[in-house]
Amino acid sequence: MSKFKFYFLAFATLSVLFSCDKNNNSVDYEILQDYGVQYTYDLSVIEDYLKTHYIEEIVNNPGGVDDQDIKLSPIPEGGTQEAIWDSPLLHFVDVERHTMTYRIYYIKQREGAGDQPSRVDRVLTSYDGAYLKMGEEPTRFEYVQTPTSYLPLHSVIVGWSEIFRLFKDGNLVENPGNPATFEDFGAGVMFVPSGLAYYNQATSTIPKYAQLMFKFKLYDVKLDDQDGDGIYSNDEDINGDGFFDDDSDGDGIVDYQDTDDDGDGHLTRNEIKNASGELYDFNLIPDCSGDTSNPDRLKRHLDPACTKENE
Repeated sequence: MSKFKFYFLAFATLSVLFSCDKNNNSVDYEILQDYGVQYTYDLSVIEDYLKTHYIEEIVNNPGGVDDQDIKLSPIPEGGTQEAIWDSPLLHFVDVERHTMTYRIYYIKQREGAGDQPSRVDRVLTSYDGAYLKMGEEPTRFEYVQTPTSYLPLHSVIVGWSEIFRLFKDGNLVENPGNPATFEDFGAGVMFVPSGLAYYNQATSTIPKYAQLMFKFKLYDVKLDDQDGDGIYSNDEDINGDGFFDDDSDGDGIVDYQDTDDDGDGHLTRNEIKNASGELYDFNLIPDCSGDTSNPDRLKRHLDPACTKENE
C-alpha cells in the first residue's frame, strides 16, 4: 500500500516542537527552520540540479507501460547537452504560502488530452518519488508504476495539488484479453521545495527539510463533489484563486463543502434542478428569472433572494 497516499502535511502553528525523554523527563526542543531561510536553500538545491542535469530520453511508446518514461542524467564534464534549466519543457508556477512566494519548477513532457483536475479532485497516477541532495544524485523513496487507487489532491502535499491541476488525464484504451491501458495522458516531473512538501516532518524514507522530485503520469481524473450538492467542486472556485475563500453566504463553510451555498434554507442540489427534476449542467444553471445566457448572471443557487426549485 502506498505510503504517500496517507501522509498529510500539517504544519505546526507553534514555533518550537518538543518531546519528553522518558528516562530523565528532560524536554528536547527543536527550533523550526525559518521558512524564508529554508526556501532559499531549497531553491539553490533544486536549481543546481536543473543546471547540471539534462533530459537524456523520453520514451514515446503509446500503449506501453514505459510510454513517457523520462531519464534525467548529469551533464558530464565538458558535455554539451542542453541543461534542463535551458529546456523549453521546463516551466514554473508561483505559490503563496507562509506569507511568502514559493516557486515550483516542473517539466511538462505532455499536457494530456482529457480532463484537468482541480486542487480538490482525485487522480490516478503513477509516480517515482526521490529527494534531492546538493551535489548528489536523487535518492528514490517510493515508486508506484501501476496505481490501483485514486489520490485526493486536497489530502496530499501542496506541491502535488498545485502541479497536477496544470495537466490533463488520458484516454482509456480497452484491450480484450489484456489489461486496459491509457494513451495521451499528461506526464511530467515536478521539483517541490520542502515548504510545500513535508518540511520538518521526516518519514521513514524521507529526511526532514527535503526537496522532492516526482516523475509522474496522470492517467485519470475523478471530478469530486465533496458536499454532494450536484456541482463539481472545481466549479465552486468562484474567483479562480483556490477553494478556501469562496463562502457565498458567509456562514464559515466554504462553498465546495456547503450544501446550501447561498444560505436561503433551500439545498443547492434542489435549486439547480429543472422541471423534470434533473440537474442542470453547471453552465446552464439559470438565474432567478430563468435566464441561462448572460455570463454575468447570478445563478439562482447563489441568490439568497431566490428560492425556486425544480424549475
